[in-house]
Order: sequence, then C-alpha cells, then structure tokens
Amino acid sequence: MRRPNGNVTTLILIICLAAFCQPARAEEPVPLWYEADQLAMGLADAVRQEDLTRRDELLDELRAFYEAHDDDQKVVHVFGRCMAGLILDVIKDDPATSELFLDELRDVYASHSDNEGVRGLFASSLSATSLFLGMAGDVEGCDASLDELRELYETHSEDSRALQQFARGLAWAGGFAAEAGDLTRYDALRDELHEIAGPHSDDPLFRRLLEHSAPEEVLAARRENYEADPDDPDVRRQLASDLLSCIFYGEAERRDGVLDELRDLSAAHGDDPEVRMSLAKGLAQSFYHAEEDGDLPRRDALLAELRALYAAHGDSPGVREALAISLHNGRTYAEEADDLSRRDALLAELRELIAAHPDDESLAAFGKDLDDPPAE
Repeated sequence: MRRPNGNVTTLILIICLAAFCQPARAEEPVPLWYEADQLAMGLADAVRQEDLTRRDELLDELRAFYEAHDDDQKVVHVFGRCMAGLILDVIKDDPATSELFLDELRDVYASHSDNEGVRGLFASSLSATSLFLGMAGDVEGCDASLDELRELYETHSEDSRALQQFARGLAWAGGFAAEAGDLTRYDALRDELHEIAGPHSDDPLFRRLLEHSAPEEVLAARRENYEADPDDPDVRRQLASDLLSCIFYGEAERRDGVLDELRDLSAAHGDDPEVRMSLAKGLAQSFYHAEEDGDLPRRDALLAELRALYAAHGDSPGVREALAISLHNGRTYAEEADDLSRRDALLAELRELIAAHPDDESLAAFGKDLDDPPAE
C-alpha cells in the first residue's frame, strides 16, 4: 500500500489544527417573539388540559413578558392572539372572565391600533362576543359589542378583517332581531349590511351574508302589518321584498307557497310597480329553479306567465329585465340540452325584446352577449 506523501500529511494536520483553533462563535440570541411563542404554546396546552392554575400562571408570565417588550410588534401579536383565544375558550361558560380578557385585549388594541394583526384579533373577539351575548338574550350587551365593532370598522375601513367581522356582526344581530320580532331593528341592520357588503358581493363570504331568506318570524310580522294597513306602499314593499328573498334563498318546499302569495299580493295591488317588479323577479327565479330541477311543464308555465306580465306591463323596466333574464337563461339551457329549435326561438324572442326597447340599458347589456347560433 502506498503511504501518503509527507507534504500532504503536513497539510492535512495544518487544516485540522486551523479548524480546531477557530474562535468559538457566539450563539445567536433567541428572538423575543420565539420566547413569547413558547409561553403561548404552554398556555394553550394548559387550556386544553383545563388546568386553570397553570393557565393563570403562564398568562401572568406572558403578560409580564409582553409588558417588558411591548415595543416588539411580534410579541404584541403573540399576546393579542393568546387573549383572543382565551376569550373564545371561556365566552360561553364564563362571560365575566371573558369580559376581563376582552378588556385586556381592548387595551392592547388601544396601544397598538396600527398593528394589523391586533386589529383583526380585536375585531374577531368583538364579533364573537356580540354573537354569544345575542344567543344568551343579552340584547344590550350584543348592541354594545356591535357598536364597538362598528367604531373599529369606521376608524379602519380599509382593513379587510375589520370589514368582514363587522359584516358578520350585523348579520348575526339581524338574525336575533328577527327572532325577537323587532322589524325596525332588523331592517336597519340588514340595510347597513347591504351598504357595507354590497360593494364586495363578488366575495363568497359577503355573498353568503347577503343571500338570506327572511325568517318565518319576520314574514309573520310583515303579514300582520299588511293586514292592518294594506294601503301603505312601504308595508307592501317590505312584504313583497321578503317574500322574494324566500323564493331566491329559501327552502324548496317554501318557494311555491311564497310565489302564490306574491301573485295574490300583485293581483290585489296591480298598480303598485314595486310589488309587480318583485313578482317578475320571483317568476324569473322560479323559472331558473324549474330549469335546474328539469321540471319542463313548470318551466314553460312560468315563462308563459312572464310573457303575459310583460304584455300587460311592457313599460315596466323590471318586468322587461325579468323576461330578458329568463329568455337568456332558457336559451343557455336549451343549448346545453342540444335543443337547437328551442334555443333559436328563445334567442329570436330575446332579440325582439331588445329591439323593442332600444333605450333600455339593462336589455342592451344582454344584447352584447348575443351571438348568432352556429350554422348546422
């Protein structure tokens, strides 16, 4: 076996000695947020094990750490996150302690309102508090939390989480008002929700909050108001609007009865354009449901009813638009079903409708999407 060259051996020894003789590197300091996070993990473990003594000890330790390092925004966020988690943990069974934790989170927010994470945590905690207080029947407490959430949103209207939590709070509070039969409050909350969430209706969360079927308690109260004063146009409009919401978003078994009620309301007030427009929209949505369900006789009957309504009230933009929507949807379904003769007939009818009202911008929008059917 060949022995290594002496020069090579010397070089190896020099390299090894150089490595051993390197000065020891100073250990990297542990980030403050990491220390806070370790305390937070211990706190979460104590909560899971329902060890309140250990929970409170660790919370005191974390609180002291936060107070010593409240200039570190990551530490601030860790502490805020823990307070929000504690609020959710006790809010149902121990609302008094939950309020104490909320006070503490409120102080964190007051000192660090420019911290986006803290704002989001405070907003979600206010929203949850409003929800649970409402569920417990504490209307005053629910309103107070919602007012505080409203103020937070108005101060930071550009904050998406503040907007989301405020919208949730409005929707939940509206539901509680409906259950209590408080129509004035219900209407005000729903209007406020539509005002802030309407511009964001393409977002699934806001769309879900906006798409609601009027609760039965609300409908019952609307009917009572109508029976007491059927000549009040606002009373009719509110009843028609909530009946329409049931056709759009309610359970399938409710829809037919509600549509009949809307028909009766329109027949009793044939000169009321608001009620007539609700009926037209209800027929168009019912036509869509019939297409989806494959109920062809009902589909054809509803389209015939819409045509008759248009023949009687062609000067109503709402009626024209409802008929255009149904013709457009029907044409699409016919094409998917490869029913080309029906597709072409509906397309021709839609074009005729648009041509009859050249100044109607809502109809003109349908015209932009029309193409000649492909040649067979």
